[in-house]
Formats: sequence, structure tokens, C-alpha cells
Amino acid sequence: MNTATPKKVIVAVGLLAGIAGAAQTNMRDALEDLRRAKQNLQDAAENKEGHRTRALEYVDKAIAEVQQGMAAANEEKK
Repeated sequence: MNTATPKKVIVAVGLLAGIAGAAQTNMRDALEDLRRAKQNLQDAAENKEGHRTRALEYVDKAIAEVQQGMAAANEEKK
């Protein structure tokens, strides 16, 4: 016999939604940080023997991965 009251079910659903929302909040925060890092790298002097350029490439890849992860999470919600 299921003894869960509607109120308990609503609370559980709300908690799960909050967890999912927090994950996206973290991803959005990470995306903003990566975009700031990219801007800082672009503003830096170019005298880094190619390391600055490679760092920019890695940041671009990280931005793409975060965006893909966010899109995948949004698809799972549907």
C-alpha cells in the first residue's frame, strides 16, 4: 500500500527540480567563467610561444562541451 501523501510527492518533485536547476546554474556559471577566461586570453600579449593560442583553443572546446551538456540536460527534461 502506497502511503505517500500528495504533499510529500509535491515536495519530492520540487526537490528534484531544484537539483536539476542547480546543475544548470552551475553549468551557466561555468560557461560565464569560460567566456571571461577567453576574453582575458584574447586580451593577453601574444608573446607566449603558442601557449596562449592553445589555451584559447582549449577554452573554445570547453565552452562547446558545456553548451552541449546543457543542451543534453534540457533534452532530458522534455
